[in-house]
Amino acid sequence: MRRGTLYLLRLVLAGRHQGGGKFSFFAILPISTYNSSLFPSIPTNRMKKSGKNPSLTGRPLSEKISLWLAFGCGSGFIRPAPGTWGTLPGVFIAYFVMPYPLLHLAVIIALTLIGTWLCQRASAILGVHDHGGIVIDEIVGVLITLWLFQPTWQVLLLGFIAFRVFDILKPWPIRWVDKHVHGGWGIMLDDIIAAGFAWVTVWVITRHLYQVV
Repeated sequence: MRRGTLYLLRLVLAGRHQGGGKFSFFAILPISTYNSSLFPSIPTNRMKKSGKNPSLTGRPLSEKISLWLAFGCGSGFIRPAPGTWGTLPGVFIAYFVMPYPLLHLAVIIALTLIGTWLCQRASAILGVHDHGGIVIDEIVGVLITLWLFQPTWQVLLLGFIAFRVFDILKPWPIRWVDKHVHGGWGIMLDDIIAAGFAWVTVWVITRHLYQVV
């Protein structure tokens, strides 16, 4: 069962070569039909993680804007622990949208789509997969974690901690996705799954242990 699940995930999410064309989770269309501009490709021989802050000096304005947004409006440049710092803007946004579940959901969907593109573009610009400073995925993750809860300080703190724990520890299948699914979706997807684990954790604690909601 687990082997079959892994195969399906690899087939649907990671894509496979078929008739000479590489297929993506994004659609049934070959990547070559749209990655040159909308989804720029990442050199496969450079697909590795990096934690060193990139220099913005001398880059075109479009690249500076893309990196600044992908780095969580600059929060991903903070060291150490850029992922932790980069999660905080998501908590800030969540505080204002949590009282409105439909608006909260709309923000999650919008940032997931925009963030996936930003992750892909930032990785292509930097030539690495999932640079440590790319934190737009952490922002989406903590927004998912806090959906349908009330914006109390206890819930905000609990959601922040729960998401960071799962994002760092990466229990299965998060670690598998992190290693095998590349590109913008790969960067975003492992945080979405971590957010699912964190959401359940927050729900169990708030509803069944401390009744803080």
